[in-house]
Formats: sequence, C-alpha cells, structure tokens
Amino acid sequence: MYDAIVNAPTGGPNGSGFGFRPACALSGLCAVLYYLLAANPASAQTQLRVTGTLTIEANASLRRGACDVRARVLDDAGQPVSAGQLQIKPLSSPAGSSVHECGQHPSELSANAAGAYLASTSDAGTVCVHFEGVPEHAEFELTFSDPNGLYAAANKHVIADSATRSVEMAFAPGQTVLALERDTQILSLVTRPEPPLAIDEKVQNVELALNLAHEGRAAEKLASALVEIGSNAEFRVPSRAFGEPGPLEIIAEFAGSASTRAARALLHVTSTAQARVTLAEPLAASHPESGVRVRVRVSSVAGAVPSGSVEARSGGISLGSARVSNGTAELYVQLEEAAAKARPLELRYVADTPWWLPGQPLSVAVPILPPSPWRRLAWVAAALALGAWLLVGWQRPRRLERAAHARAQRDSARAPIDVLELGHARSGWRGRVLDAHDGSPIANALVLMRMPSFDASGVQHTARTDDDGAFALEGSAGPGAALTVRAPFHSPLAAPMPPPGTLVLSLTSRRRTLLTRFVDWATREGRWDRRGEVTPGEVARRTDRTEVAGWAGAVDEAAFGPEPLSESKEQGLLAREPSHDRKPC
Repeated sequence: MYDAIVNAPTGGPNGSGFGFRPACALSGLCAVLYYLLAANPASAQTQLRVTGTLTIEANASLRRGACDVRARVLDDAGQPVSAGQLQIKPLSSPAGSSVHECGQHPSELSANAAGAYLASTSDAGTVCVHFEGVPEHAEFELTFSDPNGLYAAANKHVIADSATRSVEMAFAPGQTVLALERDTQILSLVTRPEPPLAIDEKVQNVELALNLAHEGRAAEKLASALVEIGSNAEFRVPSRAFGEPGPLEIIAEFAGSASTRAARALLHVTSTAQARVTLAEPLAASHPESGVRVRVRVSSVAGAVPSGSVEARSGGISLGSARVSNGTAELYVQLEEAAAKARPLELRYVADTPWWLPGQPLSVAVPILPPSPWRRLAWVAAALALGAWLLVGWQRPRRLERAAHARAQRDSARAPIDVLELGHARSGWRGRVLDAHDGSPIANALVLMRMPSFDASGVQHTARTDDDGAFALEGSAGPGAALTVRAPFHSPLAAPMPPPGTLVLSLTSRRRTLLTRFVDWATREGRWDRRGEVTPGEVARRTDRTEVAGWAGAVDEAAFGPEPLSESKEQGLLAREPSHDRKPC
C-alpha cells in the first residue's frame, strides 16, 4: 500500500526534488498528436510539430569517496519518462574512476567521447549511477535529449553533498477538489526516509510547512507540523483560508538539515463553491405579457459570485438570461398570463467556470395585476373600428376602384407565410423562400428566429437558403418568438414565429416595394389624367416641380434599370420622397 502512494524521492540540496504531481493528459496528448502527424505524411501539407518539456530532478550523495547520483526524468504533466537515455558527466572526477549502476547486480558503464556516461531510465523514470573515487563537492552535469524530438532537451547541474538521507513525501489521498462549503479541509501527507532507517538508528523529526499558491500570486503559509520521519502528517485548515474558488497549488516543504535533504510535494486542486440565487427585491405586480422585471442576488460561502449568468425558465422553456456582475443580475421576462398563474418562475444560475457550481433553482411566483378597465375599452374600440371597416366594405365601390381591385387581383402576390404541413413541437422549421410574385427561389436568404432579449440581439437560431431557396431551422420557440427573413434584393419579412412544420416564405422584391410606394405617393398627390396606375417616367415628364422630376426619374431608373436595387439605394430614394405641398400639372 505504501509503495503505491509514495514511489519516488522528493528532494535534494540543489533546489530539486522528486515531487508528486497530478496526472495530466496534456503532455501525452501532445506527444501522440505529433507522432501520428509525423507518421502520416498525407495528414497535412505542412507538418505540425508538437514538443513537450522535461524536468530532471536529481541529487548526489557523497559517502567515503564514493558518490551515488540519483535522478528522475518527468514530463510537463509530472509523469515519468521511461526507456530514455540520460547522460551523466562528472566535472571533477579523476580518470580511471569505477562507474556502474546501483543495485545488487550492477553493470559497468563506459564514458563516451565527451566523458559522459549513458544510463537508461526505468519504468518510474529513475536512474542511479555509482561513482568511485569522487572528491568532496564533486559536480555532475545531467543531460536528457530525446532522439524522437517529442521533448525538448533538459539539463541539470548537481553538486555532491554529505547528506545521508532523503525524504520522500506525497499527499494521500491526492484529492483534486476542495468544496468550500465544508468548514475544515483535511490534508494528509505521508513521508518515508530513503534509505530506510536501520533498526537501531535514531528516529529524526522533520518540520513540514504547508503553503498555498493562487495562480499568479506569491505562496502563503497555511500551517506547519513537526513529525517523525516515516510517519504521516495531518493538516486541518479552515476553508476560509483558501480564499475565493479557483485553481490552487498546495505545497508541502521540508527545508532540509545537515543529514537529510530538502523535500517538496505539490498538489494541484480546484476549490469550488455553490452559487445561491435569491431575490434582490420583491417582484412588483404586473401583466406578464408586458414584461416582468426581476433583480436577483447571487452569493456563496466565499462572498458575491462575480460571473456567470442567471436563466429564467417556465414549464421547461427558457425565457432568457442575464449576465451576473458583482453578485447581481437583472432580467426582463415576458410570458403568458395563463402560464404565470399555472406555475412559478424558475431562476437558476449557469456557471462559466468549473469552480462555481449551481445551487438549487429559485422558484418565484409572479404577482399579477387585476384586469384594467382601460384594456376593456381598447377591445370595445377595436370592435367599433372593425364594424366601421365592414360597413365601408359593404358600400358599392366606384368604377375606378373596381378596376384597381381587379388589377390587384390579377397581380396578387403570395401570402408572406404559408404553413404547408404542421410538425411536432420540437421538429423545427423547414421549407423554401420564394419571390412573392414569380415564385422563383431566393438563394442566400438569411432566416432568423429571435426571442425577447435583455442585453443582445435576441437571435436564437439562424439558417441560410441554398440555390433552391431551401432552408432548415432547428430548435424550438418560446413566448414572444419572432421570425425575420432578409435577402439582398428583397424587402425584409418580419412576423410572429409560426408553428413548427413545413413553410413557404414569400418576399417582395425591393423594386416592387419601391413602385408600390411610388404609386401610393402619386395617389395622395392628386388625380392623374390617365387610366391605370401612373408610372415614374410619366410623373418625371409631366410635373413642373424640379425635385419631383429628379426623384421620379431616379425611381424609374432603379425600378426598371439593369442594376439590382440594393437596400442602401432604396433607403436613399425613400429619403428623397417629396412632400405633398403642390398639385401636379
């Protein structure tokens, strides 16, 4: 059990250590990615080369003229690098020294032309080489170079010392998450002497320091403990000492002594906190269709939550969301009055970082205002207006009006939205976008679904038509959803979102829209002495007003000229439309 937790030395007098680091997939993925790309020349014209970094942790122990150089090679994820060639070059060893691997059956090693000895790393990424006849304060240069190019070269300079022992340390268990809702965090550290203590050897006490480092900040001391070497240390740290949630480094350190080398163990963790949503103020009674203003407060055991968003839902349908800033958020939601009466509004926190966790959603009943008599008056007025319209419609139209109506019937356009087939609630919308008059498909049209929004455009789903005018819009629509269709040379279409299914959306060309606007202007301007609708060219020739002639000529060129009518040109012509202060000639 012990060796499964602590399996490598953790320190030396040169500021190095055999630290315990959490496994990380980044370095291994980078190496595999590079290998696959390099082995497959067809994968890309320009070969991608991805390399990782290495760390050499080493010490040199000097005893009676002999020295053991121990090293461990780790990648940038803290994982051992096995079957690698480590070069160890003595910088002050006399010629003729005996050099061999450590262990019961050592193998003699020979120096290369540069005077360095090659040793292969074990499965644990370790190397141990024994040097005879080494002077005091002997120095060694350790170099690791990967022939496959997966790792950058690494170097380490080591000075031999007379320390007789190292301390191996590790956090056990190596937890990765600290929930700040707990009052106290318990961190356990195991230690082991290397080499092990003899039976009659005196047990030494070591003082361990526990430090905390936030990203980009200097380390802070959390606690300390004095333990016997080879025993376990338990630290009980109040959760408030860890500060705000986020990624942390917890560092255990032993400063070293005359006989025992310094040691260090590192633990990467993430501290988390739950976000609680509460009302910042009571909801005011309102008509939900007109909108409900909701101000919420988002807090935690670590204080106000600085980021994320709050989403409002009703009956499983999202009504919108708002960003959280300094622990508060403000929403403006619209929903049907029947839905507001049937179920409460649900407010829930949506995190944008892994260390803020959503708590239980908040259910809020929406207070509803009683019906207003003025609203009933509006319905009465609407009914009277409808009756008046029907009465006018019963009147016998004049001869010219009947002729205009007949022309309109002959040149009638398609309905803007035609639902061919209904689908189920989440089937989305499919269909085609066509010209309202000739039925030709409109390519590259943009189909948008918008929802009531608080701080953005409100666009929820988009689609573009292909060469046949076909489109497919996924998703589902909530209360207040609206449909918008835009095309380069057609007037935009805006309407409430139809039910899911198969649709035909018809757009009127900008030229027809401009001509219709011109005819309306000419009708209001006065009676023209001709049958049928007046044309822009006729108005340009017959009018005695300079601005009318120029404008009508420009409309005639835009409506019947060879160049397509763009939106900006159309807006420019509409801005030039003359007033009706004179009669035509």
